[in-house]
Amino acid sequence: MIVRIVGEGQYRLDDILIDDLNKLDRQLQADLEAGDAEHFAELLHQMAALVHERGTPVADDELVPFRCDPASRRCDGRSRGDAPASKA
Repeated sequence: MIVRIVGEGQYRLDDILIDDLNKLDRQLQADLEAGDAEHFAELLHQMAALVHERGTPVADDELVPFRCDPASRRCDGRSRGDAPASKA
C-alpha cells in the first residue's frame, strides 16, 4: 500500500501493516471526537513513526497508479512493478 504524509511525500508499506494503521486511525478518530488534542498529537506522531520506520520512500519521479473499488471500499496504490490488485 502507499501512504502519503503531507509535506513529506509517499511511502510504500507492506499490506500487513494496514491493521496497525487502522487501529491508530480509529484511536485518532475517538480522540478527535473526545477533544483530546494531547493524545491525538501523540498518536499522530506514532502513526508517522510507523510509516517512517517500516515504509520505503517512493521516488518523487515515480508514478504510482491509484485504484479504488467502491464495492469493497478498498483503494490500492501500486507501482508499475507491483502485482496488480486482486479484483473483488
